[in-house]
Amino acid sequence: MSTALNILMLEDSENDAELAKRVLKKENPEYKFKLAMTKEEFIEDLEIFHPDVILADNSLSQFDAKEALHITSKRFPDIPFIMVTGSVSEEFVADIMKLGADDYILKGYLARLPKAIDDALRQRRIETEKTTAIQDLVVSEINLKAIFDSASEAFILTDRTGLIKDFNSRAEETAFHIIEKPISRGQSIFYFIEPSHRAFLEDVVFKVLAGETIQFDKLQMSPVGKTHWINYTFSPVNGRNEASGICITGRDITAKKLAEQLKDFEHNNLHALINNTSDLMWSVDRNFKLITSNQAFNELVFMYSGFQPIKGTDILKDLFDIEKIFRFKKCYERAFNGETFTEIEFTRMPSELWSELSFYPIYEGNDVIGTACFSRNITERKKAEEATRLSTERMSAILNTLPANIVLLDENGFIIEVNDAWKKFTIENGYAGPDYCMGDNYLTISQSATGSEKEDGKMVAAGIKNVLKKVVKEFTYEYSCDGPAMKRWFRMVATPLQKKEYAGAVVMHIDISEIRILELEKLKNIKEEQKKITRVILQAGEKERARLGQELHDNISQLLAAIKMKLGYCLTHPDKSLPIIEKCTEYVQEAMTEARNLSHKMVLPRFEEDGFYHSMSLLVQKYRGSEKVIQIEMKQMDQNLIPAGIKETIYRITQEQLNNIEKYAQASKVFIEIVTRPDHLSFLIRDDGVGFISGRKGDGIGLTNIFNRAESYNGSAKIITAPGRGCTLQVEIPIGR
Repeated sequence: MSTALNILMLEDSENDAELAKRVLKKENPEYKFKLAMTKEEFIEDLEIFHPDVILADNSLSQFDAKEALHITSKRFPDIPFIMVTGSVSEEFVADIMKLGADDYILKGYLARLPKAIDDALRQRRIETEKTTAIQDLVVSEINLKAIFDSASEAFILTDRTGLIKDFNSRAEETAFHIIEKPISRGQSIFYFIEPSHRAFLEDVVFKVLAGETIQFDKLQMSPVGKTHWINYTFSPVNGRNEASGICITGRDITAKKLAEQLKDFEHNNLHALINNTSDLMWSVDRNFKLITSNQAFNELVFMYSGFQPIKGTDILKDLFDIEKIFRFKKCYERAFNGETFTEIEFTRMPSELWSELSFYPIYEGNDVIGTACFSRNITERKKAEEATRLSTERMSAILNTLPANIVLLDENGFIIEVNDAWKKFTIENGYAGPDYCMGDNYLTISQSATGSEKEDGKMVAAGIKNVLKKVVKEFTYEYSCDGPAMKRWFRMVATPLQKKEYAGAVVMHIDISEIRILELEKLKNIKEEQKKITRVILQAGEKERARLGQELHDNISQLLAAIKMKLGYCLTHPDKSLPIIEKCTEYVQEAMTEARNLSHKMVLPRFEEDGFYHSMSLLVQKYRGSEKVIQIEMKQMDQNLIPAGIKETIYRITQEQLNNIEKYAQASKVFIEIVTRPDHLSFLIRDDGVGFISGRKGDGIGLTNIFNRAESYNGSAKIITAPGRGCTLQVEIPIGR
């Protein structure tokens, strides 16, 4: 299509003209348009605007398309003239095409308009080229070759026998394109046709040589499967007394044929579409007599009245009640006065029904002879609109019920909605000014933060950008701010809108001040508890060191002091030294035994080498006395399930509790049980000693150490005791694989 055209539009509806403009602008933005709505404007624009194409409606009140075509053909016969109309009869289309209109387009099929303009311009150009070629041929034989070769049609000149004397470049291209045979002078035209067509061509040649001009259309099928419609004209080349040869003209009319076929196809499809739609279509004359109707309308009338509507019958009679008859008459009369309009109708009988009724005047020349009517069932649309309204109200209620401060953003980050909680928060905290108001850009405001909030603003802006671009499904950020009464903490959660037809994000600011305050209190308590544990551990260390000092002083130090004293006596009495040295040797052995026992209490055994059961058995042996029985039970224990750290913890707890029993319990029997289960370890030490009152303030550091050791592996320890009833220690520690 041409890159730029001046298009003159004869139309009394600006809306219809705008629709046609949009279709054409979409095809080529360089088109220029001029709208004429009266005869005077049309004539003036013909002279001043210099249109390349004219698009004319037939519904102007005092100026119809036939008169416009007459004026155009008389003054500017080369300008293509195309009808663009709403609804006209086939007889009217035939008449106006005979008068010289290039094409007609129904307003419901404007998508065909760009191609129709292209075809019309091409046809006009072809006709102009042909006329020019013929005129130049008559004027000068000198220009014959140039015209011959530049024509858009294919020309071939033959002698009386059909041998080719001359041809133009178009003929050469066309022949090779269709039959893939090169054309040359001296060839016979019968060489290029199929055998079945030879008799027909011989008859044509005979008639042309007798003085006739023969014209026909032929469908050509190329070897590659493409079809071409060619219009052939065989004309005699006049000599002095008889035809000296034949001029064959071939014009490719494939586009025209396709357009004609498309028109027939559209006509048939339009008829099928009208009668297969559920929408009602009908038309009445000024006496309310039925002109035409579609199948859906006929079925509705039959359902209500029991008779089939017939052309020429009163459309209102016996069909509606008095009120509806009066209302429909008023609508028809509005259309009879030239008004095009649409109304919404609601009825409850036989069921709830919403209808959209449209009325269009029918013109004959400048007179309105009736109205075309269109009724569409819009019940589902109305229900959907009502559902949308209710959904919007519910969503608004939900947004304004939630305690979170909620902001809705569009795809560019501009604020499109805030809930009541947000508004209340901004007022209570002094943000009622221009910050974060409807229409503001949330990202810009966030990035403009200063001072301590600057980094927060950058992080928030970057995170929400990713949400808007749907790079991430959620962005969460926690921050604090100083309110009028107290410091507050918030968690901001931004998520993209999930609907495909919507773009943007939902940003919620949730007040987590109470949670954060509780966390801070808990953290403070944990720190205090850690301090207590540290003090207990230090006290236990001090006690252990004191016990070690006492052990060293009471046993090993005293033995070493005795050895020193006896060896000093030997130095002064060498003659009596042998029995003293023997005694010192016994003391040294006793000191070594005491040191070894003390070392065993302080140093953990090597469980990997000795085995956990063996190590525990050796530990128990050290605390057995002549009157004390200690039984250890580990039959259901799988030591491979117990981590090394927990083995150390059980060993130390056993050591601590046996030490407590030895010092305080006065027990004769002690029972130890270790059982491993799929997810935890159960450990028990029970004695038959004197017991004690549990839970008293100042319970021993030894028990505190036991509890702390169990808790260090997320376990628990429990003491069951009472005076005279012995004591039971129960420990549970998780041992998940």
